[in-house]
Amino acid sequence: GYGIKVSLQSGGGNVVYFDFNKDHIHLFRTEVQATGLAGSNPTSGTDIENGLYMNGTDRTDIHIAYCWIHSVNRDGVVAIGFNGSPGLLFEHNRVERSGGHADQSVHGQGMDFGTNSANAGVTIRYSKFVDILGSANIAFLGGTTNTDIKIYGNIFWSTDRAAYNSSPGVIWTRSGTPNVTVNGFYVYNNTF
Repeated sequence: GYGIKVSLQSGGGNVVYFDFNKDHIHLFRTEVQATGLAGSNPTSGTDIENGLYMNGTDRTDIHIAYCWIHSVNRDGVVAIGFNGSPGLLFEHNRVERSGGHADQSVHGQGMDFGTNSANAGVTIRYSKFVDILGSANIAFLGGTTNTDIKIYGNIFWSTDRAAYNSSPGVIWTRSGTPNVTVNGFYVYNNTF
């Protein structure tokens, strides 16, 4: 895709979905917008929104650049299963106003690497994460194995710390069972 806007017309679902284990996908200059509705508490499961959803086990050459992903009540970006050089190149993007589902058990992240996935050759650079509410701006969830991960040149900020905060951290590798494994995890030259 290039220079398009994709939006949800009603609450729930993935705004953009890359099918399981598809490679060589490049998404440039695209606005990805959900409804921004908070959803219900407790959730029905049908009101959870993700901006960009990429599921797989062995993806290569996924390039996301110059996109604006915003107004999502769970995860701005769900990234699962990359293996390669590059596996995922995520650059010059803006992820804004993700998280904040009414049901707190449906906590969100700006970007998450899904539970029990293997991720290698991932670069997140020159992007902005703005007003993220939930566990982290970038989260590596339980059971993930992460190799050669580079996070640099990004800007992380909150326009209202009372309304938008990440806990336990801005960039987080989940602790506890199932464990997160990292080998070559580089975070440098970012602005927090």
